[in-house]
Amino acid sequence: MWIWVWQNDRFTWLHGTNNRGYKTIEENFPEGFENAVLVHDCWKSHFQTDVQTHQLCTAHLLRELNYLDERYGHRWTGSFIKIILDGIELKK
Repeated sequence: MWIWVWQNDRFTWLHGTNNRGYKTIEENFPEGFENAVLVHDCWKSHFQTDVQTHQLCTAHLLRELNYLDERYGHRWTGSFIKIILDGIELKK
């Protein structure tokens, strides 16, 4: 079973299903989220969702950057990780 989670500043909506495809989003939110920024992990069905814009989940982005840094050791990955972590600290 897959647990979908949609959340805003006031509510959390949980939905359990065996379907991780766009069908689940369409069934739960047929109008989409035309005024929302959808933060997600780049799953294909998320990009099909009608939203104002998309944002990659910071935790997922950092995980991917850490993998690239460990695997290939490019300077830019470490620099990018530092920029993101510094930004998180500024938010605090």
